[in-house]
Amino acid sequence: YCYDTSDDDACSNWVSTGTATEVTLGELMPGTYYWQVRAVNPGGTTDAEGGYWHFTKVPPPAPGDFLKQSPLSGTTNLDPENVTLDWGGISTANYYEYCYDTSDDDACSNWVSTGSATEVTLSGLALGTTYNWQVRAVNTGGTNYAEGGYWHFTTIDSCTPPAVTDQ
Repeated sequence: YCYDTSDDDACSNWVSTGTATEVTLGELMPGTYYWQVRAVNPGGTTDAEGGYWHFTKVPPPAPGDFLKQSPLSGTTNLDPENVTLDWGGISTANYYEYCYDTSDDDACSNWVSTGSATEVTLSGLALGTTYNWQVRAVNTGGTNYAEGGYWHFTTIDSCTPPAVTDQ
């Protein structure tokens, strides 16, 4: 058998199945595939009648809806060395990406993958700064952003405890 993505009635990657008359293909990317089978014996090679056939693998739907969990939008006085972004998972996601920045423009360009993890701990944030964050689920069918738009949190103004005075 042979299959490829070119509609040209030609194929160069023929695979022998021995005497088997069916085969299960591995994971295919979405798209249209053209295929043909042929019989081979000592007398020669014969392609199956009817020419190349085709099938289309459609992408799965984009991941479904999911929610951010914490820190809740508007949370203040967070430790800039220990902020955990947490969200609920969705079974149709292949992986998650998060992004945070200080621009309140509902846009972000520095997305970071967490693989299948549904939380990430940030450190090294600036004191007294408001950060906006969002997370998205991704699969081969597309991308879906967490419901509720961008959320924001603010880090504490100072890490220095108040001075203790003698009495």
